[in-house]
Amino acid sequence: MKKIVLQLFMLVLTAVSLMAQTDDELNNSVFLSDEYIFVEGIDNWNIVQFGYERRMNSLTLISRLQYADRLGQNGTFLSFIGYPEFSENSYGYVNLGFSPDDSNLFPELRFSSAFYHSLTDQLVGGAGFQYTKVPGEDAFVANIYANYYFGNYLLLIRPSYLIDDSNSSFSGAVSLRRYYNSAKSYGEFLLGAGRSIENSTVEDAFQQTYLNRIAALKLDHSLSDEWSLQSSLTLSRNDFSSGTERNQFGVRLGVTRNF
Repeated sequence: MKKIVLQLFMLVLTAVSLMAQTDDELNNSVFLSDEYIFVEGIDNWNIVQFGYERRMNSLTLISRLQYADRLGQNGTFLSFIGYPEFSENSYGYVNLGFSPDDSNLFPELRFSSAFYHSLTDQLVGGAGFQYTKVPGEDAFVANIYANYYFGNYLLLIRPSYLIDDSNSSFSGAVSLRRYYNSAKSYGEFLLGAGRSIENSTVEDAFQQTYLNRIAALKLDHSLSDEWSLQSSLTLSRNDFSSGTERNQFGVRLGVTRNF
């Protein structure tokens, strides 16, 4: 099954590349990353990600394959992402992802969409939603986005409202990004809190996540026009309805090649 999935993924990448031919200079990227997540009290995560990105005049397409190893099993998740540009001040986001196996390491299905509009030269607003299906449960999330640019900084605010089969709750995240010599070189610090349905997919299938708190530090650095590096450190704490508490710490390293 996994061999078929990988062959299908490579076929899609080839088709996307052929369909994306334009009269302009080609804008392509391939990226590879490896993330290791240390989880208190249970097995750790290892997640490898490979993807292809194609940038065109008014559309960016991304295909991504994730492979995870945990609890003596492995699983894959395929995502297809699009960023259509509607006008000089408006653009959208569409993401469709699914897990082709029954490992339960990833959601069975995830679909999200959003619309963004530049309200001023410094402020971008947006709204969107996400649908996630995990074993035995469905969840809908309504999102609002606010991006505020000032100097070399970008402030991102993300309030959300989650509705699933059991209850509903608010969550949110705020991050501050500092750009350096280009849009591909920046450092970012993020804080967030709320309930995540995906946290209970594997390690606590019998519980519900009551509260997830996260702090993350991200650093992207452009080495040249062709190469860039990505890294992140993530610390989070999950409180479950049964009273269980778990801390986890993640380290991610990645590389991108533009051509």
